[in-house]
Amino acid sequence: MLRTRIFLNLIPFILILVGVAVYVLYLFGRLANTVDQTIAANYHSDAATVEMMLAVERMDAALDRSRKEDKNSAQLMFDTNRRIFADKLQWHFTNAAPVARISGVFQIQTNFIELRNLARDMFATNLTRAEMDAKYNDSIFLTDNLKRSLTAVREEIRENIFATGQKIQQINRTTTSLLILGLVIALLISTYASIKLTKAILDPIRILTNAAREIGQGNLDQTVPVLSQDELGELAMTFNRMAGQLNTYRRSTTEQIIRLHRTMEAALASFSDPVFIVDRLGRVELSNRAA
Repeated sequence: MLRTRIFLNLIPFILILVGVAVYVLYLFGRLANTVDQTIAANYHSDAATVEMMLAVERMDAALDRSRKEDKNSAQLMFDTNRRIFADKLQWHFTNAAPVARISGVFQIQTNFIELRNLARDMFATNLTRAEMDAKYNDSIFLTDNLKRSLTAVREEIRENIFATGQKIQQINRTTTSLLILGLVIALLISTYASIKLTKAILDPIRILTNAAREIGQGNLDQTVPVLSQDELGELAMTFNRMAGQLNTYRRSTTEQIIRLHRTMEAALASFSDPVFIVDRLGRVELSNRAA
C-alpha cells in the first residue's frame, strides 16, 4: 500500500534520529555520573588533606609543648592528632587516587613514620633539654616536608577539578558534533527518500494524466503501465479497464452508425422521387439517386 511505502521510506530517518537521541542521552548520563563521582572524590580528598594539615600543625604544637610543659598532655595531644592523620592517610590510599597523587601520598607516609618515631623518642623521660631541642629541630624539618607534600596534593586535586571541567567541555563538543552529524545524515537520507518517494508517486500520476489527455482528444488506444501493487497500481488498472471499455464502445457504436447509414441509403435509393436530407443550416447531408 502507498502508506506502507511512505512509512518504509521514513524508517531510516526515524532510526537515525532515535539513535542520535539515545546516544546523546547515554553521553549526558555518563557525564553526570563522571561529574558526580569526580566532584565527590575530590571534595573528600581535599577535606581529608585539610584535616591532615591541621593535624600536622597540632602535632608540631604538641612536640613543642613537650619541651616546655607536661609531657603527658602533650603526648595525648600528639596521639590524638596522629590517629586523625593516620586515618586520613589511609583514606588517600584507598580512594583510587591518580598515580601521581599516590606517589605523593607514599612520601607523606614516609615522613609521617619518621615523625612518629621521632615523637616516641621525644616523649621518653630520660632526655635532656638539649636533646629535646635537637629532636624538635629535626621534627620541624619533617613537619615542613609534610606541609609541602600536603600542599602539593591539594594542588593536584585542583588540577583534577580543572581537568574534569575540560572533560565536560570535550564531551559537550563531542555531543554537539554528533548531533550535527546525525542531523546532516538524517537530512540527506530524508532528502533522498523524499525524491525517491516523490518520483514513485508523481511519475504514475504524470503518465496517467497524459493518457487521460490523449483519451480526451479521441485517442482511445491508451494504456498506462502498472508500476506497483498499491493504490496507484489499482488506479492504473482501473484506468486501463475504462479505456478498454471506451474503445470497445466506440467500435460498436461506429459499426452501428455504418449499418444505419447503409440502411438509410438503401431506403432512399428505393424511392423514384428525389429525396434530400438536410441539417439545421439547410445543407444537404444525404440524397438519393433520383435527386
